[in-house]
Amino acid sequence: MGFRIAVDDRSKTAHATTRRDKLPFMLAKRWLGVAATLLVACAGKSEGSSAIGGNAGNNAATGPSSLSACDPLAAITTPVQLDASQVVAAGRAKDGSLYVIYNRDSLFVGSDENLVERIVIGSGESPSQTDLDYTDDDGTPVIVEVVRDGTGTHMAVARGMQKSKGIDSGNGEPLTLVDAALIANLSASTTQTFEIDFAASLPDGRELVVIAPSHGTGYDQFRVFLGPPNALAQQAVTNFGSSKSGQRFATVMIDGAPADLTYLAGGPSALNPVGGPSTLTVTGTAYPLTEGPVPAGASYLCFSN
Repeated sequence: MGFRIAVDDRSKTAHATTRRDKLPFMLAKRWLGVAATLLVACAGKSEGSSAIGGNAGNNAATGPSSLSACDPLAAITTPVQLDASQVVAAGRAKDGSLYVIYNRDSLFVGSDENLVERIVIGSGESPSQTDLDYTDDDGTPVIVEVVRDGTGTHMAVARGMQKSKGIDSGNGEPLTLVDAALIANLSASTTQTFEIDFAASLPDGRELVVIAPSHGTGYDQFRVFLGPPNALAQQAVTNFGSSKSGQRFATVMIDGAPADLTYLAGGPSALNPVGGPSTLTVTGTAYPLTEGPVPAGASYLCFSN
C-alpha cells in the first residue's frame, strides 16, 4: 500500500506592482460612486444601477454595468461529461451504488441516475493499488480501493475508520466491476462550495474579503472584494499565489491601478507561528489590515460577465 497524501497542493507564484497613487485618493473616487449608485437605486430611477465602477476580467476597466448583486458563497453545481478512457475503475455495490475512480485521483459516487463527484480528502497509491478517501453525507469516512494483480482488477469499498492504510483485511465490500463505456453514458455532476479565505478592515473602515473554493488546486476561482459592508465590490486580480507557510500574495486592480495584497490564510500555523503581516500595499506604502469576521448582513457585487 502506498503512502496517503493530502490532495490540495498550491504553488508559489511571484508578483510585483508599480504605481505612484496613494490608497486614500484612489479609493475615495470609487466609493463616492457607490453612494451615488445606491441613492439612484433607492429612488427607483432608471439611470444607473446597483452596480459600481470596477475592473472586469484581468486587465480592462469597465463601467458601472460590470457589477451586480450576488452571493459569492453560494455553491455551484455543474454537469460533467465523463470520458470512458479516463475511467480507472468502476464498481457496483450490493445496494446498487456505483463507485467510479476517474482520471487517477477523482471519485464519483451515485447510481444509474446520477453520479456526483466526491471530494477526495486523502489518497494512497502504489503500482498495483489505489485508495481514495472521502466523507459521506452522514460524516462517515469511506475508502474506495482498486487492486490489480495477476488475476485481474478488483474493487472494494469500506465504511468507517480503518486501523491501517487502505481497507483492513476482511472489512471491505467487494464491488462488481462495471464497464467504462456504460459509466460514460451516465449523468454526472460536480459541486463547488466556497468559503472566506480572509477578511479584514482597512484603516478607513472599509472591508476587504477574499473568497476561495473550499477545494481545488488553482487560484482561478479566488475572488477579492473591497468596499463598505453593504457594497463589497469584486476587484480584478491579475496574479495570485502562496508560499508553503500559507502566506498568500495577490495583485489586485483598484480603479485600474495595481495594489499588492498579502495575508496569511487561516491565521498563524506551525510553519508560520507569528502569522501575518496582512497588508494592502500601494507604491511601497503598506496599509495594515485588521483581520476579523465579515460584518453581519454584508452584501456583495460581482462581475456580471
